[in-house]
Amino acid sequence: SPDESYYMCVFVSGVEYWFPVYAGFKEAGMQLGVQTYYEGTTEYEAQAQLEVFDNILAKNPTGIYLSPINADPFVEPIQRATDQGVVIATLASDSPDSVRPIYITSDNVNEGTFAARQMANDMGGEGKVMTLTNPGQTNHDVRTDTFVAVIQAEFPGIEVVAQEVSKQDPDASYN
Repeated sequence: SPDESYYMCVFVSGVEYWFPVYAGFKEAGMQLGVQTYYEGTTEYEAQAQLEVFDNILAKNPTGIYLSPINADPFVEPIQRATDQGVVIATLASDSPDSVRPIYITSDNVNEGTFAARQMANDMGGEGKVMTLTNPGQTNHDVRTDTFVAVIQAEFPGIEVVAQEVSKQDPDASYN
């Protein structure tokens, strides 16, 4: 009904990845005749996202579409939301030990495999690579671990020289 409200809650909300995701979420909301909102944090910080989540929960939404920065800190808040009658769906990243009824994501193993093979082929099977990581972010952990495993298993002429923590910070990534 028109009085239902659904929030998309993300971390690092200024990252362009989220804009088309929210556009689809908003379009679905328009088709269903419900209200949709986009909220998140500008930083890569679990506590900041938990605060945003709690602020959304205080508005008594019908549902929250959540991409948790880390899994474990969201177990209790998701339980609290569910107890309040708010439906939680996780997307992209998950909180698998929570009571969320649904997790929507792409195939992170396939993405890591595809990226490794494509990069290795573009490099002619020779050279050095490094990865930038976001430890504890489930989807990135799976993709990165798969990427490294495929490079090491299938491309002996390519050396993984580093796995650096960037936490989606452009300056840290550049450095």
